Amino acid sequence: MEILKSKKVPSHLNSVKDFSILLHHERDFAVICRMFVNRSIYCRDEEVSLTSQTPIVNPNTTKKIWAFTLIVLIVYWILALIRLFTQRATTWDFGYYAQILWLINHGHWIAKSTLNGHPALTDAGSWILYPLGWAYSGLGSSGILLIQAASLASGIPFLAWWMRKYSLSPMIFWGILFLYAVYPAILGPALFDWHPDTLAIPAFFYAAWAIETHHTRQFWLACSLMILTKVTATLVVIGLAVPWLLRRQWTMAISTFAIGVILAYFEVNILFPAVAGHQMAQWTQYYGWLGPTPLSGLENILSKPWIIMKALGNSRAIYFVLLAAPLAFIPTLWGLVEGGWAWPAWIIFLFNSLSAFRGQINPFNQYSLPIAPFWFISLILFWAHLPARPMTRLLPWGLVVLSFVFWIQAEEPLVWYAQNPTKSLTLCLKKIPPHVPVYGQNSTLTRVSARPIVRFLPLPRHSRIVPDTVVILNQQVNPLNRLTPRSLVSTTLKRLTTHPKYWRLIAHHGPIWVFQFKA
Repeated sequence: MEILKSKKVPSHLNSVKDFSILLHHERDFAVICRMFVNRSIYCRDEEVSLTSQTPIVNPNTTKKIWAFTLIVLIVYWILALIRLFTQRATTWDFGYYAQILWLINHGHWIAKSTLNGHPALTDAGSWILYPLGWAYSGLGSSGILLIQAASLASGIPFLAWWMRKYSLSPMIFWGILFLYAVYPAILGPALFDWHPDTLAIPAFFYAAWAIETHHTRQFWLACSLMILTKVTATLVVIGLAVPWLLRRQWTMAISTFAIGVILAYFEVNILFPAVAGHQMAQWTQYYGWLGPTPLSGLENILSKPWIIMKALGNSRAIYFVLLAAPLAFIPTLWGLVEGGWAWPAWIIFLFNSLSAFRGQINPFNQYSLPIAPFWFISLILFWAHLPARPMTRLLPWGLVVLSFVFWIQAEEPLVWYAQNPTKSLTLCLKKIPPHVPVYGQNSTLTRVSARPIVRFLPLPRHSRIVPDTVVILNQQVNPLNRLTPRSLVSTTLKRLTTHPKYWRLIAHHGPIWVFQFKA
């Protein structure tokens, strides 16, 4: 009876009998639900969870949610296809993964890319490339872009489930769904090439749903799926120990943390060296300043934590603002204590911030994908606590506009280059024979990367060039995405045009030149 007198929500009930007393004296079940919103009630001898109840479903709203999901999927897919077929997609990363998938499809299981010389698995630990590679002959470029669009759009029905659970108003409900569709870490990867990282989005949301509803088997299934997409998903698994911990699920918290650590160690220190003779392919380039190996880097961070502050400079502050401003900042911190959902996101944020590779601290790149699901769940929990006022209903729509403005200012010039020589490049690419080795630039190799050998400039000496090798040059490249110096392109063009004994011109249209090496 002390529970009824205090009028406060208890952290624990002594028994199921206390819960029954509360139900008997407070007959309005909705009142009880509001009393216990955002928390599960744990008894000493049995658990009773009000928040794990399935939300009340309005059939009309459900149809609208799935219709909106389908619309977002189609928009993502069509825009990605337009970018691909107008020759704006880039070799890093679309062409790179096209070659990897082609190699797997043709029985090259190690799938060692000729663009960077590393086996595909040691680049990011993306096991999911193998089933996709086996199906690549049927899927093609359009198929993998469709799968990517579907994966990114899959977060919409999951977010709808969370908002129904916490009874957010329709204006906030749809505002957050639109915000998700244009959020930097979602919209950027949807339009910029193709990455296996994107396929982890449904697994991230599935794992969060499993924790919230106390479905341990589904949780482990979701963890298995996300780990197949990229080795950094093990960091997300480690972070998901916190939501279990805040729910006093000690066994699951400890197991989740331990399994995340063990899997990260196994992949990086055992599997990668067994496949390629070294650890993460990009470690030295991205994180070499921390230590020669991932383990030594972790030891330095733990023994000298102040080096983290050294890495968090102005560029990292901009990275945080571009990711957190569309979510109104506060929920990114709110989620550290309310539900614990922000922990996986912050772990990924810090991991990216420690990288010396500038592309990893671009909020529109795929590296920030794991941040989105968990900060959005934190956003929903935060909004559930706000008073129902006109400003709180309109704010999500203001954030939608802000997020889209960020994309236009920071990412659109990189994605949609207005002066791109689409027609010239399309005509010249048709002249390239299948399966011959090809040299070129980031802007020219994308559509011809599905072959055994494809490389960036510079060219080797004539004695080392394979007969029938093709070189394709573009003199009009998007300056924001130029990996090959313009001077190298000019030097190569002069070399090819002044040595007709070795090279013959097979196509020239506008700024595009295609030469083939004579046998």
